[in-house]
Amino acid sequence: MVLSIPLPLRAYWRVVVMQSPCYVQVMRQSQLRIRRIVEARRLFREGEATRIRTEAGISQAEFSKGVGVSPATISLWESGGRSPIGEHALKSWALLMTLQRAGEK
Repeated sequence: MVLSIPLPLRAYWRVVVMQSPCYVQVMRQSQLRIRRIVEARRLFREGEATRIRTEAGISQAEFSKGVGVSPATISLWESGGRSPIGEHALKSWALLMTLQRAGEK
């Protein structure tokens, strides 16, 4: 059985809910989180994360503490065996961007 939403309710959703400031803010935050996760995964996949970390003089063990995972997990991410997901990807992205900015100064 397929549940259909009456047309007036759909119109209400589009006009009132989707244009409310709270809804727009939540959607923007979600999109930003997704972009950062995708970027973190790309950095590890292409070896950029390893380059940024080593140029900053940070060991896998130190990096893992900042992200909240084991050093073995960082090794897997850097070797391409796995990719970071969720909150760990966000923390990795933030730490990598901090290290990259510090290296540019």
